[in-house]
Amino acid sequence: MKDLVAINDLWKGVFLMTTEITSGIYTFTSSQCDADIKYILCMSALSFGGLCTHAQTYSVISDTKISKVSYFVGKIISAVNTCLLSILAVRLGY
Repeated sequence: MKDLVAINDLWKGVFLMTTEITSGIYTFTSSQCDADIKYILCMSALSFGGLCTHAQTYSVISDTKISKVSYFVGKIISAVNTCLLSILAVRLGY
């Protein structure tokens, strides 16, 4: 049963982190998931920034020539790179 609770906490935390980063990180870090998983996903989520952050950024860049799609794709690439580097750090014993 503990594994089922950990999986539910994992998905709840991931969902919250992609929408609103602050409350998502708080919820996720207090879950029963493995510390390495918490580290990898929290680092990736912080790099991505959350959809709330993206909405705020879009409002700031709306009057500029900066592409919202390019910004969003760049944040996804940044999150993937952070995830890979975090996995490497965990494997090396950070």
